[in-house]
This record gives sequence, structure tokens and C-alpha cells, in this order.
Amino acid sequence: MRTLSLLALLLTGAAVSHAAVVLTVDISNLSAVTFTATPAFSQSANNTIAAQDGITLLNFFALPAPSPVSFAAGTTSTLEANGMTSAYNAVARSTLSSPGAYLSLNLYRSGSSQTENFATDTAAFTGALTLNLGANSSALLGLGSVGDIVGGDSSTANPLIGQFAVIPEPATTGLLIGLGGLLAVAGLRRRRSRRA
Repeated sequence: MRTLSLLALLLTGAAVSHAAVVLTVDISNLSAVTFTATPAFSQSANNTIAAQDGITLLNFFALPAPSPVSFAAGTTSTLEANGMTSAYNAVARSTLSSPGAYLSLNLYRSGSSQTENFATDTAAFTGALTLNLGANSSALLGLGSVGDIVGGDSSTANPLIGQFAVIPEPATTGLLIGLGGLLAVAGLRRRRSRRA
């Protein structure tokens, strides 16, 4: 019975969003993984990071990514940090949080001298972008994983912008919540029948 209750809590908790999540990552289609901005504010105020250094999703991969990452064919990025006038247009694996291991993911605006303007009273990002991560499917984090996003890609003093959350497609989220509710009801019924 305790196992059922615990499982219900875990399933329900996996679908609940966190206050500091500034990007969601939908991995329902690995050849078109979608990174979407949320209305959450940045956790730090900073206007010194060049768009060409971008942002880094720390430990985005569970294992060193075996293949290069690329934008999905036929898609256009609209994802940008507050204050940018053009979206991130390049992506690379990064060793920022794990020297020697390509566990992090860097999104940036190639050749841009603009700065990213993060503020604690403004949404950190707007828009979305789509990457083809099919060749890296074995290295991806699982559903419900959450990780930190920092500004830049070359310093240990990178400001914390917020978090990313790996999500299932919306239909799956509803299914997980419904399944969690059913398991909770089943657990309560068992508990009541044992007491009787």
C-alpha cells in the first residue's frame, strides 16, 4: 500500500512544473526536440553576457553526447533572451560543468555582439527552438528531469538564469496526472478495506 501511494506521488510530482523553470524541453519527438520559453523570471540580473556566448543547460545529457547536435531540418528558431533582437541560431555540446565530458548544451547567437539582458522581474526568454537529438537519444535525460541554465559558456562565474525541465507531450502529462490520481484512490480504498 505504501508503494502505491509513493508511486502515485512520484507520477503526480513528475508532471508538476517548478517555479524557476524558464525553459521546457519536449522530447516526445527526438528528431524535433522543442525548447520552449516559459513566463518565469530570470533568477539573476545580468547584462554582461554576449549573445555569442549564449546560455548553457548544465548536465543536459546523462552521458557524454556521442554525436554533434544540430537544428532540426526545416525549423526556425525564435528563442531569444530578453533584450536580444535576434534568436539563438547555433548549438554545441559543452564541457562547462564537466570538463572533458560533453554533458552540457550551449545555445548561442553566432557572431552576435549583443548582450543578453536577464532581469529578476522579466521573463528570461521568449519563443522556441527545435533541435534534432535523435543521434543522442541514448544520452538524453529522462522525463521529469530538471537542471540549471546559466549564462555564457566559458566561465565558472556564470549567473544562474533558471532551470530547464524535460517534459512529455501535453497528452502524456494529462495521462500521468490521471494515472497518479487513480493510484492514489486505489491506495486509499485498500487502506480503508484493511481497517474494516
